[in-house]
Amino acid sequence: MTTFGPGPPGAPGAADRVHPAHAARRAAWARCRDVAAGQEAVHAAGECYLPRLDGQSETAYRGYRDRALFYNATARTIDGLSGLVFRKPPEIEAAPGLAPVIADPTGSGDGFRRLAEHVVAELLTTGRIGLLVDHPPGEAGGPQSRAAAAAAGRLPYLVPYPAEAILDWRLDRGHGRAGRHLVHVLLDEGEDEAGIRRRRSLDLDPDGIYRQRLWASGGGERPSLVAEIEPRAAGRPLGRIPFLCIGPRGPGLEVARPPLLDLVEVNLSHYRTSADLEHGAHYTGLPTAVVTGQRFDGTEPLAIGAGEAWVLEAPEARAFFLEFRGEGLGVLERLLDRKEAQMAALGARMLAPEKKVAEAALTAEIHRQGENSALSALAQAAGDGLGRALDLAKPWLGIEPATPTRVALNTDYWPRPMAADELTALVEAWQSGAIARGELRRALTRGEILPAGAASGTAGV
Repeated sequence: MTTFGPGPPGAPGAADRVHPAHAARRAAWARCRDVAAGQEAVHAAGECYLPRLDGQSETAYRGYRDRALFYNATARTIDGLSGLVFRKPPEIEAAPGLAPVIADPTGSGDGFRRLAEHVVAELLTTGRIGLLVDHPPGEAGGPQSRAAAAAAGRLPYLVPYPAEAILDWRLDRGHGRAGRHLVHVLLDEGEDEAGIRRRRSLDLDPDGIYRQRLWASGGGERPSLVAEIEPRAAGRPLGRIPFLCIGPRGPGLEVARPPLLDLVEVNLSHYRTSADLEHGAHYTGLPTAVVTGQRFDGTEPLAIGAGEAWVLEAPEARAFFLEFRGEGLGVLERLLDRKEAQMAALGARMLAPEKKVAEAALTAEIHRQGENSALSALAQAAGDGLGRALDLAKPWLGIEPATPTRVALNTDYWPRPMAADELTALVEAWQSGAIARGELRRALTRGEILPAGAASGTAGV
């Protein structure tokens, strides 16, 4: 029997619950998001990432914070790793009827690659993203045939939700289906210009019908139900929730640890060390003039420069510059270097300085395989999730779900042109009928023989 926790799906309190796994990761997501956003976001967080020094006034703290340099290794790592994944365009094998959705999956005109890049960036940043497949309602919200919807340009589309917006979810049994399946998802859709926060719940009701419920709250009030929608495909209700979560290891509701969290933590530690170094340099970096053994009435300041002279009448008077010669700042500089090396080891290899001597070929290959394994798994997870999301659009297009959609993102991050003997063996396999022409074309593309996206007729292939 299906249960919905505190009361039925539309009852008060149904849009209040936050899943314990979401609550446990919320602070880590915030750190990852702020660090990836860069210095402005980190500075704006103030004492959250840079504690105030003992006895420091508000004005002094602002100077301490503003002098600190945030060295954003995390964002550069995300950009670099994403660039490796999209060094080649995604490969898609799908039913012909899905072509309009693939061409414009979000309804914004950005194209499929832009959506795939967003999914990979979110997985690298927080380790989680949700995709809801929705469909515009027909005229006046009534049912509409597939042909009429397509003719009017009303096609299913994918709505991405970041990890922070997926507040709650629940699996249960029943509805004539084997095993546990998704029966509830609660999504936060942010605040509008009037300060009204909106939420959307996706529910598989006890009658086995998928419904959406829209909630609104403002001024600290509890969310109240403002609308209920029953999505339909060709006039029929849906019997499943067209929503899935993707993690670094594949689609699923498990809340994984953000892949770059260790790098984020070292990046913030590097920021705090930078603040201390800049703070110390600010007060000790410039020489200070000192005069001993001579009294001044204070009526005129002591000017410094080539055209100025100080007349010291007392025999014991001395004038000199006070300069900092301690090792304290040198220790901080070495700490910065050490933490930059740690960040390089944790994923930002492109930030590490080139070694003065060449690595052994075997050692370099082991390093590459270690890095590729995590990134390859993430790319495969993103492709698997995108393929399943496209499959969720099939009911609105009248496509039978027999053949799953295949989306493959690039996992070849260290390009090596195909050797001549490999090319010969591949062509012989094609000529003998051992492999199909499409497989030959894909292999030639992966081997850097054909350009990405080459036509099937290129070079007779």
